[in-house]
Amino acid sequence: MNSNSMKILIVDDDPVTCMLIDGIVLSDNYVGVVVNNVADSLKCLTINPEDYFLVITDYFMPEKTGIDLLKTVKKLYPVIEVIIITGEGSEDVAVQALRLGAMDYIQKPISKDELLVLVHKAKELYKLRTQNIEYFNELSTVKDYADIELESFKIFIKGLEEEVVDLYEKLRKSYSFIKKLDTSLLSQDLNRELTELLESFDEGIEKF
Repeated sequence: MNSNSMKILIVDDDPVTCMLIDGIVLSDNYVGVVVNNVADSLKCLTINPEDYFLVITDYFMPEKTGIDLLKTVKKLYPVIEVIIITGEGSEDVAVQALRLGAMDYIQKPISKDELLVLVHKAKELYKLRTQNIEYFNELSTVKDYADIELESFKIFIKGLEEEVVDLYEKLRKSYSFIKKLDTSLLSQDLNRELTELLESFDEGIEKF
């Protein structure tokens, strides 16, 4: 099977943006499936969730937003990665998306090179997570752990190491992004929450 044969779900109510993203992923031999609202995207995932490794969704859409879709995808299909598209001045949306489990975000106007880097990353993370699930399921069925080969543990632990590295990179990026924010642009509640988060993070770094 071609490594790019799995599909990318593209969700945006703007047909021009959909055509742009679909053309970008197609240029690198990925298959895009385009829908224009959250309801239709969930129908696609319900029918064949194993067909998709990535959802690229705009934040601003009628009825339900990209954040609503993100929450549902991470709850029902946690191995599928999500990238949120934000507009200029939507820093609070980007922070919220990362906090809720989005792999990353990308701002309009969309850069082809930036998007493809994120798509490749999503593919590798999807493969890693599905492999980890398979390894865990295999190990959990073994009743006599003395019979588990050492090499299986090595592979499993290696996968966990790569997950931790990716999580660290995401935390580092989020931390750097938040530190640069002009907090006067944020709501009072979000400003307070981010301040507490940064203080906790700084304390954790000092203890580490």
